[in-house]
Amino acid sequence: MAARQWIYYSKSKLFLGTMTVSKKRNVEHFLRIKQGSFPENYLGIQLVQVRIKASNLKIMVDKIKKMANSYVGKLLSFQGRIVLAKSILNSIPIYNMAVYNDLSLSLKNVRESWDWHEKTERRKYGHVDESGFEYSSKEDTWAQYMRAKYFTKTGDIIGYYKKSSMWKGIKEAYIKVKKHSKWLIATGKKVDIWKDNWALNTALSGQILVEDTMGVHAHTVSDLLQHGTWNWDNAIGRLIQSLGDDFSKLFVNHTDSDRCIFTLNTRGNFSVPSAHEHIRKKSTICWWNKMLWRNNYSPRQNNLAWWIFQNALPTDDRVQKQQIKLASMCSLCKQHSETQSHLFLSCLYALNVWWWALDLFELNIVDWRFVNLFKLAKNRSTYIQDLWLNMVMAILNYIWISRNETRWEDKRVPTYCAKIVILSQALQTGQKESGRIALKILGS
Repeated sequence: MAARQWIYYSKSKLFLGTMTVSKKRNVEHFLRIKQGSFPENYLGIQLVQVRIKASNLKIMVDKIKKMANSYVGKLLSFQGRIVLAKSILNSIPIYNMAVYNDLSLSLKNVRESWDWHEKTERRKYGHVDESGFEYSSKEDTWAQYMRAKYFTKTGDIIGYYKKSSMWKGIKEAYIKVKKHSKWLIATGKKVDIWKDNWALNTALSGQILVEDTMGVHAHTVSDLLQHGTWNWDNAIGRLIQSLGDDFSKLFVNHTDSDRCIFTLNTRGNFSVPSAHEHIRKKSTICWWNKMLWRNNYSPRQNNLAWWIFQNALPTDDRVQKQQIKLASMCSLCKQHSETQSHLFLSCLYALNVWWWALDLFELNIVDWRFVNLFKLAKNRSTYIQDLWLNMVMAILNYIWISRNETRWEDKRVPTYCAKIVILSQALQTGQKESGRIALKILGS
């Protein structure tokens, strides 16, 4: 072979098109390769002749479910489950060169439900992204191929179905990119008057009804230019002017050629980050986004605080919501049913520690909520703010540890011992100490 590759006849198969039986036998006899039939497995993927559906990927789906469900309920941290999920997916070879939009969305649901110890039987598997074809101009080979296959001669997207597993995803991206593309006029010969975006924020075809006599022939913006200036004294120009906007002020660049720019980029160049930033689903910014995942916090503290903010700690009230019958009682105060709010904010054991910390920093709080506790020192110096955040994280961590030791090991931690441990954790990452705070700590 020209590529200097060996062909194993026993492992190879022929897939022939619409040929007579005699021709197929002659080809099979000449090449010494047996004829195959669809569906056929190749590198773990079913080769099908029709459009790929979710049922064709059921083998991969079942494999992922089997591996993921075997780990559900194991005592792994949240980060540990994420790492394990990635390792499971990376261990499964996938060679499909296609874009499965629906299945990729389902993969996100599978991973999220598995991270929270939920079963994944009714989930689907999403294809792992691979590098695909890339082109940057209309003259590139793949651009010409895609334009010839999926667009009409007038430049519109075809309205009928063609067999392709990736065209659906490309079509959605094309529509979004074209919506935010605009032409800068020079000669106007490359710009379609009705279909391209050059005068308004959208194409003119969506703003006015083009008469049949005008739609027979393709019109370019050059029809509205005369010696480099706008000429609206014609049927097309008068129709456009009827929209009410002053199009005569549109800039014409006499020193350059027609250029299509991407409006979401400051330089006008299309880039994947700028497009992704626009089309991605944006969630509201949490108030605690800058207070977690700092280097001076231990991973245990960061992880616990994240679970608290998500209201995801396995306290008695959450266990009861899982339809598990349980008699609830706070393990620290023995006076109230256990909820996350009670355990950290209203339990007598927790309040004793909080009042002591507030007295050290000479702070006061009225509304006992997590957001108020974390922002309590926002009017103080930067160092005091960091020291207070360290104190809050240490208190939350120790309350949870004390709760577990009291419940599962029957250990009662005295309050004064808790204060010593909390102080050591809060000051462990500090590089310096304010004199006033240091004196109060030494005297406590």
